Amino acid sequence: MSGHPWERPPAAMLPEAVAALAALKEGRAGDAEATATLAIVTAHQVPELLDAGLLRPGDFGDAALEAMAVVIDAAAAWDEDEESLEEFVAGLEPDDLRNVVAAARPWAAAVYADMVPEAAKRAR
Repeated sequence: MSGHPWERPPAAMLPEAVAALAALKEGRAGDAEATATLAIVTAHQVPELLDAGLLRPGDFGDAALEAMAVVIDAAAAWDEDEESLEEFVAGLEPDDLRNVVAAARPWAAAVYADMVPEAAKRAR
């Protein structure tokens, strides 16, 4: 899976991830496929940024945890697949796509609010 956005130095991906989280939480990520694609990529970036100390641990409520589980499950399902992310998202069942899109906003809002340092928010 070489060349993926989360396979760069964490400091280089932080601005992109913060912008993606903001777009997802504000519902500005585009159509359903674009939203799911952005959520899956960002779900890969968040743990890398957390491990690098660029994001802080979050304390999520039940709704955010449920949303996170949906997004993370989609990201993990793609990891197990042999196709490109675009092909994976295009091949999602309509209900699965709707679920990822519905979960993306509350998940991104929780990550942005609880995990993104204020300095990174101001820098976007």
